[in-house]
This record gives sequence, C-alpha cells and structure tokens, in this order.
Amino acid sequence: MGKHFKLKVLSVVDIPFSETPKCEAVRSILDHWGYDHYQKVVPQWKGNITKAKWFIKLVNQLDESYTHVMLIDGSDVVVLAEPAHIMEEFFALDHPWVYAAEANIWPPSSFVPDDYPTPAVTHRYINAGACLGEREHIIGWFAKFGRPFSPIGSDQGWTAEQFLTYYPDAIQIDYGCRLFQCMNRQSNDVVSVVEGSVHNIEEDTFPLIIHYNGGQDITTPERRILWQNLL
Repeated sequence: MGKHFKLKVLSVVDIPFSETPKCEAVRSILDHWGYDHYQKVVPQWKGNITKAKWFIKLVNQLDESYTHVMLIDGSDVVVLAEPAHIMEEFFALDHPWVYAAEANIWPPSSFVPDDYPTPAVTHRYINAGACLGEREHIIGWFAKFGRPFSPIGSDQGWTAEQFLTYYPDAIQIDYGCRLFQCMNRQSNDVVSVVEGSVHNIEEDTFPLIIHYNGGQDITTPERRILWQNLL
C-alpha cells in the first residue's frame, strides 16, 4: 500500500509569458495527468529571484491538507507521469525535499565545483527550476533560510547558497536523475528523447520531470515529440 499524499504543483511566471504557447503547454500537460496545480503570474518581475520569493509565500499560504508541494518553472517543464507515479519515485529517494540536478553551475560565478559533494557524478549541481518536498519540511526550512531580499538576483544562486553554505541537511539533489532531468547542454549520447520518454543513458534512468532549462522552447518540433501525444 502506497503512502498517503496530497500534492500541489506551483509555478511562478512573468506576466508577459503567462499566455504563451509554452505556458499553455505546461498547464495542459498537468491537466492531462490530473494534477492539482496553480500558476502565480507576477506583474512586477524583478529577476529570477522573484520565483524564490513567491515560492516561500505560496507554500506558507497553502492549505494544511496538502502534504507535498512540487515547484516547477511554468514555461519549460514537461511532466511525464501521473501524481502517484511521481510520488512513488520521490518516496524512493528517501528525503523530504529533493531538487533537480544539472551538469552546470548557475550562476557561473556563484560557486565552484569543489563546493559541491559527489565529484564523480555528472549531474551534481542544484537546479532551482524543479523540486518536490513535504510541505511542513519546506516551511520549516524556509523559516531558517536567509530571505532572498536582493531586488535582482538568481533563485538558483540563493538556493545553492542555503544548501552548500548553511543547511546541507535541508535538501537532497537528485544526482542520479531518477525523478528530474535538466536538458541544458545535454547531448544525444547522454540523454535520449523519444515520444513520451526520456532516457538518461549515463545513469540508465528514465526521469519523469523534464526541465528544458537555459531558455529552451518546449514547443519546437524536436521537443514537442516528447509530449505532443499527451494532449
């Protein structure tokens, strides 16, 4: 018997992008799988740090009946499974808050590779565009984290700072790409994409939450092949 959960998916987007085909695709894919989701459209966008600020606010405002929260970027993430399957993989990772891993440090000047653990792993750097965790755990750690007050900055740099410098126990990175896959700069011999499926060849995993980070457009023909059969 599986564990009980009630999941809410949250995304935060800049108002000019909220009604673009990319955002519409993300919402339609979530609808297809039956996710309970909410997109916060921010009229006054002040850099990507805006996402971190709204994540804190939205999680704290969430009804207590929700046990888990998934944050995704609202214009470039493709979800490939229903909530029960996603949560099964999350529970198998055995940590209450898991972030996506990527092969690149962003912002480039924020940290150096030696700051990160697991040096032999390709996907070892935190990506703030997708995470999943227990609502109460996230709220508790947000109360300890230094607030992202900088008017212009990076949500990813801020999240990495909390994890690497202050609170390494708060977060786990999905190093094996079991749940998440970041696609920026991924070659075809590392990640294979076919209709409805992504295969991380290096890790031999089939991640279910695909983040086309780095400004990639999920509506281009070579990326639509992944999700077009869902709609």
